[in-house]
Amino acid sequence: LETYFLNEDAKPSWSYVRNTMRWPINGPASKMLLDHALHSGHILVLHAFVDLKQVDCLSIEEEQAVGSTILEFIRHLSANVSQEIEPKLPLLYKKLIFLVQRQIDFSKDNFWAIRCLGQFSDLLISAAESSQSWGRNILGAIGLGNSKATSLRGKFLARSLAVFIRSLMDSDKARLIEKIMEIASDRQAIKSATLNTPEMKSQLEKLRSFKSNKGFSGFQDLLFWVLNQVEEETNTIKDAGLFLDYLVIDKLYTELYLRNQ
Repeated sequence: LETYFLNEDAKPSWSYVRNTMRWPINGPASKMLLDHALHSGHILVLHAFVDLKQVDCLSIEEEQAVGSTILEFIRHLSANVSQEIEPKLPLLYKKLIFLVQRQIDFSKDNFWAIRCLGQFSDLLISAAESSQSWGRNILGAIGLGNSKATSLRGKFLARSLAVFIRSLMDSDKARLIEKIMEIASDRQAIKSATLNTPEMKSQLEKLRSFKSNKGFSGFQDLLFWVLNQVEEETNTIKDAGLFLDYLVIDKLYTELYLRNQ
């Protein structure tokens, strides 16, 4: 998979991978493969698996199970992020966001989706706040620091996505603002209540701190864009995937496997 996505002239795509990749037929062998991929950080394999499983789902309940699997993948991988796996994590982020969006659109009960978003946001914050010193210089920002730690751009992506997702929820993290607006009218007040929680004030301040970080000087326009999007009142869960794509593709990362998902 790594080699396949290095050849830009071949126009590599995940749809081709989905149609040609063959998996072990029996359950134990497949589980052994996934366990190895997870513990080895082979995210392209994990994404290929959940991408196929999601397409094969026959119900929204089956899709929820795939979403839960992805969340657990992210939980495990976020505990030990390295610069080798860092650019690949957005693949799982994007797939989870897509499945949560479908749950909100088609499931009778949004409880799982809201809880999943809350847990996902918390995992991203934890990744952004890991205390290694690697990402605080120019080498860390461009990905030339310690290979066993996430770069500064990885921290920025994690915090930005976490804050954006959190901004879509009410102050209690119990409902999506877009759902509240179906029965209420003062979107500005509801959004303001979320942005003014102590949690969000703290995270927004940490995002703004990138303005003075010399190692992040080449991404200032991206930072201002993120801050504007977090405060935008009309954004919904359907914008989360677009938000992620805008940050990731050919901006924070250039890897071909991030395109044509």
